[in-house]
Amino acid sequence: MSSELNLKTFIWALGVIQPATPNEVQNFITHMLLKQSNKEFDIETTVKKLINECLIRCVSKRNKLYSITHEGDEFLGNKLRALKDKERLYLLKSVRDVTFVGKGASERNTGGASPLKQARSSTKVSPRPEIPLPSGPLPQNQRNFWPRVYWQLNIGSKPEAPLTSTHLNFYSANSIPRKFDSMADAIIKISELVGVSSYLLKDFCNNTEKYYRDFEIPKKSGKGVRVICAPRAFLKTVQYWILDYFLIRLKEHESCYSYRKNKSIKDNASVHLNRKFILCMDIESFFDNISVKQVAKCFVENKIEPHLAALFANIVTFNGTLPQGAPTSPVISNSHLYEFDELISKYCVDNNLSYSRYADDLTIGSDDYDSLKKVETLISEKLSSYTLKLNKKKTRIVSSNSCQIVTGVAINNGELRPSRKHRKAVRALFHKAEVEKSVELLPKLYGHLNYLKSFNNGDTPKNIQKYQSIIDKLNNHKNIGSF
Repeated sequence: MSSELNLKTFIWALGVIQPATPNEVQNFITHMLLKQSNKEFDIETTVKKLINECLIRCVSKRNKLYSITHEGDEFLGNKLRALKDKERLYLLKSVRDVTFVGKGASERNTGGASPLKQARSSTKVSPRPEIPLPSGPLPQNQRNFWPRVYWQLNIGSKPEAPLTSTHLNFYSANSIPRKFDSMADAIIKISELVGVSSYLLKDFCNNTEKYYRDFEIPKKSGKGVRVICAPRAFLKTVQYWILDYFLIRLKEHESCYSYRKNKSIKDNASVHLNRKFILCMDIESFFDNISVKQVAKCFVENKIEPHLAALFANIVTFNGTLPQGAPTSPVISNSHLYEFDELISKYCVDNNLSYSRYADDLTIGSDDYDSLKKVETLISEKLSSYTLKLNKKKTRIVSSNSCQIVTGVAINNGELRPSRKHRKAVRALFHKAEVEKSVELLPKLYGHLNYLKSFNNGDTPKNIQKYQSIIDKLNNHKNIGSF
């Protein structure tokens, strides 16, 4: 005889793996929590009771998928709700992060066996959700639909998720309201979609410092260090969710080459080939001077509802500005200057100039020296309206008679090539690896060699062959050492 399942147990389990079917929730409970597979419950009675009390809701009738409501989250109580959020975010992290298989379990500091047995897949790209998105501007980039959490769990003997597996438009639901009454209303809705409590989202906004860590990296100039503020795992997972389900709609100008798929520093540099003069400029403290209000304004301009925009802006900023270590910052910084890129691009086309931007690096190419002085003044004026300014110490005009470097790539004589400084650094690194037999440098060596090979004339054939030989020797040394 089957028994009725405890309501809080069902809600907690659904909250961890939502969206999910009732049978999936039961499998999760019996295999992962009760550690037995022969226990039977009257699942239909449990589901009907929870729906009647508005503690869960059906988000896909076709696939019988359910998610918990804000009321269901409240019903759990503080301790169960906090535990649910913790398990939920670890599993969501495994869905988004393909490297979680190797390092995820060791990062956890919880007792007992982890419900995560195997991360089956990384982010799946799917152009066909269960139902189409509502009318409006379409995403510029391919949508990333996260696989359902249940498919990350190795429960029983079930087949792998098919390529046409179910994807809801906002992960835990297919639609969201077109308008929210307040920020609190937006927080509740987004918490339901992500599958975490509204209390956690509020904490992300009100106590941001708890969810960030600082670390230092050396500056490219070799003088001093740059402090990077990076979000911790929980906040970072939610930021990734916002990025993949909302920020894909942010406009990025075609003249902006930074942080974009299939775009590189080589593409950025190629715009200015065969130009007699190039003007190189740098925006001073770019990310630090993009405020939370400007981020919210950028979201609203890209058709994100105002209260939702304000919420997202608070979640993706730190101390009122855009943090360099957050996964959402690159696309926001690109979109923030969309209108600026459009204006400068049009001006350059009308005046026979070339223009490109790579993050905070601006480059203008021309055959007329005086025209570059004029456009520098224009750019400085327009940036001031964004509360940005040029770093005068890094502003320079370089003629074709000198070494013209654009984002680290030499463009002299109508040919792209790694800069002499870069080739010298690569040569020193390979020499160090060969002398010290540093097998731990192999990933870097592979990266540098592939980068050189990506150019028609990245380095001399002799050096390329020598670098390949060093890598082969290190691989042999690594294999011998492993026995």
